[in-house]
Amino acid sequence: MTSDALSLRTKLTIIIALVVTAASFPLIYLGYRDTFEQSLHEAERQFLQITGIIDEGLQLSYLNMQSFVIDKSAIEKDDILSELDYLEEVTRGGPPTAEGIKVLHFMESKWNTHFGVADEEGRLFYASPLLESAFSQNIRDHLRVPLTRHLRPDRNVYTRDFFTFYRISTPEKKSLPMLLAVRRSGERMLLVSQAVDYLEDGLPGKMAELESHLRDIVKSLSLPEASSINVMDDLGSIVAGRGDEAFAGWLDRYPGIYEKAKHEGKAAGILKTDAGEVFYSVRWFGPLEWFIQTAAPLSVIAAPAAAKAKTMSALVLGIFVLIAAAGLLFITKTLRPLRRLSDCAGHLAVFDFASDGMAEGLRKIAGRLPGGRDEVGQVSGAFSHMIAAIEKNIAALKASVARQHVIEGELNAAREIQQGMLPAGTGFRSSRFTADALMEAAKEVGGDFYDVLEAPDGRRALLIGDVSGKGVSAALFMSVTLTLVRNAVSEGLTPAEVMKQVNDRLAENNPSCMFVTLWIGYFDPQTGGLDYANGGHCPPVVVPADGGKTVRWIRELSGPLVGVIDAAEFTDLHTTIAPGEMCLMYTDGVSEAMNEKRELFGEARIEAVSSTLSGRPTGDAVKTLMDAVASYRRTAAQSDDITMVVFRRSTADEDDSDASPEKGEPLW
Repeated sequence: MTSDALSLRTKLTIIIALVVTAASFPLIYLGYRDTFEQSLHEAERQFLQITGIIDEGLQLSYLNMQSFVIDKSAIEKDDILSELDYLEEVTRGGPPTAEGIKVLHFMESKWNTHFGVADEEGRLFYASPLLESAFSQNIRDHLRVPLTRHLRPDRNVYTRDFFTFYRISTPEKKSLPMLLAVRRSGERMLLVSQAVDYLEDGLPGKMAELESHLRDIVKSLSLPEASSINVMDDLGSIVAGRGDEAFAGWLDRYPGIYEKAKHEGKAAGILKTDAGEVFYSVRWFGPLEWFIQTAAPLSVIAAPAAAKAKTMSALVLGIFVLIAAAGLLFITKTLRPLRRLSDCAGHLAVFDFASDGMAEGLRKIAGRLPGGRDEVGQVSGAFSHMIAAIEKNIAALKASVARQHVIEGELNAAREIQQGMLPAGTGFRSSRFTADALMEAAKEVGGDFYDVLEAPDGRRALLIGDVSGKGVSAALFMSVTLTLVRNAVSEGLTPAEVMKQVNDRLAENNPSCMFVTLWIGYFDPQTGGLDYANGGHCPPVVVPADGGKTVRWIRELSGPLVGVIDAAEFTDLHTTIAPGEMCLMYTDGVSEAMNEKRELFGEARIEAVSSTLSGRPTGDAVKTLMDAVASYRRTAAQSDDITMVVFRRSTADEDDSDASPEKGEPLW
């Protein structure tokens, strides 16, 4: 159903509904958004609290592991510290001296102690073969931390001296337990490593104890609905976890999250995954390079906000129903006068204005109109005035129509008179000569004219003209001009003399400054000679014989427009029409015909159409050009009178084929 088919009452009710709905949407959205942000903030707080508890537990376990290593290595601690002091001394001014390197080599061979020095970028610039092999293999210590991590001076887990334990395979393919001491010395890291078999038995148990304690902490935590928690190492392996393990695979898929946690200590946000949007929180435990990660589907976190939005929507719906019911009653009462007004308009639509009791009937309709001082009453008053005006205007219209009928009759009579002044457009035939013409006025009468007649010397006189303007004034000026031209031709004057005589006669009394473009030619079919004069008219075009495509234009002018300048002079011009050639004359209604885009037909299109007319009858030429103009104009109205005259000089063979007893005599 379209909006036009709805009643005004229904439309107003819909408008009220739309207004209430439009006002409710922002409230529902703001309520949903506020609740959602609160839920998100609460989830983030819970996740940070959970990961903080795990972080504290890991710190205690990590300190316990370090205490165990320090206690177990107390035997060598003093020796290692002395060796670190010596290494710091020999590298204080730069790389170890040659003498210092000899001492280090002696200590390596004597006590199986291994030394190394790293620059501020964490690169080893001095290391014993065993240490160089350990760091090149990126071996991990007992806490699963890569040894290369300890070369970075920005690592914040130790102040000056730090101990850790790792294992390395010897060239004999034995697994050798090693104690590594690391000292920060300015921007350098000093390394001393010794074999410690006695640490081997205790550390694995301590690590297992740390992981067991971690799992107990994770198990004891209270998690939000559908949440998960995972503690992962830097390779993505789960050390302890609870809930959906699918979130544990994020390390490879979203490395940016974990890089941010490494640099800032923690990261939190919303992530779009294949399973939907997820809220996550990741905390970085630097000493072990572990990640503590919590995650939950965003839909679960947003559930309170969605429930609140549903509640508000139900409340808005109830308010809408109440407002719609009250509005419907109020609108129904308000629109009753409009219904009476509509009924009166309906009676007026089917009212017979031609009936004898028109005035009385209109007054009855006006008497049923509603009153009042509101807008409806104002419309009703305007409607009453309109009915009175209709009664008055109909009477005036009847008189106007009667006058219009008289004018139309006079115009039709004028059209018939004008058409009678022009010869028929077909049937101009004589020896070696054929011609056809056409004139279509843009209005009932026009200002174009043409004629084909016989001059006193036996030649064929052809003329075509176009009076400025259109309508009745142009038709009157055209009739005067045509009469003057015919009289001048009958006197045996040349084309230029005819044009001058007509110009002088028209210019004598021309208060409206009207003018005419005029072309006059005397054609001798036997010789092909064409004497002509052109007073500002469109140039004729000559179509070649024998199928030729190249046309030629007769563009020479004899003088100015006719009827404008008193005593103007005109010159006779001459050209020759060869056997089989055809000459096409036209008014500017052809060249200036316009399409819907107001683009002119133009001489180029006239030339294109004319190039296809070689060898064709003159009647076909007129029809072809007229059809081309109509096709170009399409739905655009005819903007000017259209007139064409086409004549052709027949060949001797064509003339013989049409021989008749009256051959050689004019046939028009």
